[in-house]
Amino acid sequence: MTAFLVDYRVTPYEHPAEICDAMRGVKYARANAAKYGYSPDKIFVMGSSAGAHLAGSVSVHYDKKFYEDTDEIDAVSCRPNGSLLCYPVIDMFEYRHDGSRQCLLGENPPHKMKEFMSLHKQVDENTPPAFIWHTSTDQAVPVENSLLYAGALSRVQVPFELHIYPMGAHGRGLALDLPYVAKWKNDCAAWLEMMGCR
Repeated sequence: MTAFLVDYRVTPYEHPAEICDAMRGVKYARANAAKYGYSPDKIFVMGSSAGAHLAGSVSVHYDKKFYEDTDEIDAVSCRPNGSLLCYPVIDMFEYRHDGSRQCLLGENPPHKMKEFMSLHKQVDENTPPAFIWHTSTDQAVPVENSLLYAGALSRVQVPFELHIYPMGAHGRGLALDLPYVAKWKNDCAAWLEMMGCR
């Protein structure tokens, strides 16, 4: 696999700077597929926590125009072929993570913007498939975030794989200290292979 790390803007930059950067990252990866030797039809986005919200944002808002084209790369599609969402921030309402919402949308965001950035409310039949994992004991970003996104995908029959592990605080990363949770990596690798990534 070839991986790109997207260095994206956050506070004090204002929304949608972060989505613009992520969209540009996907476009760059797709435009340079031949150069780096992979298929332009196998571009996946991955993120954890607030980073997973960004990966999910590109997955549901890929068809929006957040910035003007700057070169030929911007003519390329930024729709991912799939998303890998690790304990994602999804909801901006009841199950929100206050810090993420404030950094993204400010102190008192309007209802319309909270709706727009509650990713489960933006899923449709063209949303890319997803691999999602979370822990049921996450006290920072409630597990309901993952359940809401998976439920939205299910309603429009977009394929997804969802793993909810029964232990572990937020931000486990590779979860090397929790062997039962650490197997998410193998589950994810198997999902990617099933999706045609070898």
